[in-house]
Amino acid sequence: MRLLLLPLKLLHRLLTWLNNLLYDRNLRKIHHLDKPVISIGNLAMGGTGKTPICADLADVLSQRGFRVAVLSRGYKRRNPHTVQKVDPHGDWRDYGDEPVMIAMRNPQALVCVGADRAAAAELARDWNPDVYLLDDGFQHRKLHRDCDLALLDVTRDMPGLWTRDLFREPWSALKRARAVALTRWDGRDTKAWEANIRRANPNAAIFRASFAPRRLTTLDGRHMDLSDLRGAAVAAYSGIARPAQFFDILGGLGARVTTTLALRDHQPITPKQLRQLTRQARADGAEMVVTTEKDAVKLDKTAPSAILVCFLAMDVKWEDPEGIYQLLHNIARRVG
Repeated sequence: MRLLLLPLKLLHRLLTWLNNLLYDRNLRKIHHLDKPVISIGNLAMGGTGKTPICADLADVLSQRGFRVAVLSRGYKRRNPHTVQKVDPHGDWRDYGDEPVMIAMRNPQALVCVGADRAAAAELARDWNPDVYLLDDGFQHRKLHRDCDLALLDVTRDMPGLWTRDLFREPWSALKRARAVALTRWDGRDTKAWEANIRRANPNAAIFRASFAPRRLTTLDGRHMDLSDLRGAAVAAYSGIARPAQFFDILGGLGARVTTTLALRDHQPITPKQLRQLTRQARADGAEMVVTTEKDAVKLDKTAPSAILVCFLAMDVKWEDPEGIYQLLHNIARRVG
């Protein structure tokens, strides 16, 4: 399988290298905004935790008094060529699941979607933001950024052509990063990762982050204790990059997962699939169906259900929260 993927990886690397070359030699125009831009992105194709980290940083900067505008591509939305402000209570298909999730988490921020992030920023200008967060923007060179935060998931293979994962760029791309976050850290030894980062960029600040369950919430907004999962029989489904990780988290919280349904990343569950899962859950004696926060934004919250449906929200836990937050605070203020 790795050998079969090699031509695709080489082609992808070539196209990305060519795109970077055109920007590096000023053959493509880079748009500059009048306020600081902080990009959150990665080298891999998805699954490193960009969305929860983007939501977390938007929340922290908002708490510190900044008006935050989040600019996102809006992946898999039905009108990909439009530029729109996200209504967190609107139809997720107009904006994409991740922008809606960020907007719901951050009602004090503005979220705009557009394949052209410069056009999305122009739409946000009348809101007078103090800082822009560029979601999944490491390769979006069209927009100048004051800081690139690149994410690397330490539970995955390291970047390379012979890995199971598809990487957009090699280690050397980290030379553009102001900071690198090693995600899903959970106390792991990261010396080898840090050595590769230092070879690519000796000056990059390195941070470590883990993800921890935040709370269990029903579709109508009622919060439940995580302890309610302990010993409970549950059915679970997930449409994220690596669904098995979500099922493992539920098991780690003490839930007895009786039935699982793994969907492709961003794939919504169909009404038929949800009915079948619900029937199977009830037959197995499950007390509830649990999904991810990203999947929950795609559900019709007014539809009747024969079983309780909940979603599990996750928090970002930084090893050095003040370090990462102060760095971004200073960039937002254009200090240092």
